[in-house]
Amino acid sequence: MKEIEVKVKVKDLDEIKNKLKWMTCSFGEETLQEDSIFLKKELALLNVPLGTEVLRLREGNDKVLLTLKISQSNELDCIETEVVIDSKEKMEEILGSMGYSKKVQVKKKRLMGKLRGYTICLDKVDGLGNFVEVEKISSEDAEKVQEELMRFLESLGLSRENRIEKGYDTLMWEALKSNK
Repeated sequence: MKEIEVKVKVKDLDEIKNKLKWMTCSFGEETLQEDSIFLKKELALLNVPLGTEVLRLREGNDKVLLTLKISQSNELDCIETEVVIDSKEKMEEILGSMGYSKKVQVKKKRLMGKLRGYTICLDKVDGLGNFVEVEKISSEDAEKVQEELMRFLESLGLSRENRIEKGYDTLMWEALKSNK
C-alpha cells in the first residue's frame, strides 16, 4: 500500500474547514509538527531520484516518529513505513553514522480530519503558506488516485491551478536556496 496525496495552496483555511465540517468531516485537535528531513550526505533535496530513501524525523503530539518514504511514480506517491522512537538526538546520531545528513526542517500547524476514506490536512507551513492536503492509502495507480483526490478538492471550490506537486520539504529547500 502507498500513501498517495494531492495538495493545493490556499489563502483561507477557515473557509475550507467550514465546507468540510458541513460535509461531516470530523477534525481532531490542531497540532504543531516539526519535520527534519534526512538524505544520504551526497544528495541534495532538489530532484531526488524516484525510489530514493528519504528519512523524516517528526516531532509532534508528544512523540517522535521516524518515517521512511520511498517515492514511486512522483513525489506525492510514496511507500511509507513509520516507527515511534524514544530519542530524536540519538536517532540523528544513528542517521549520521549511517551516512545521512539533515537537509531541511519544516514547521507546520496541522489540523487533520477524516472524510470518505480520505485523510484531510489543513496546514499552515512556516515560510510557505497555507495548504489543503488530501491523502488516500491505496495500491491503485497513483495518477488515477491523484485525479480522484483533485476532483474532490475541486468540489470544495479549490482550483487545479493552485495544485502543488512537491512535498513541503522540497518547497522549503527551494525557498531557502532562492533566498541565498
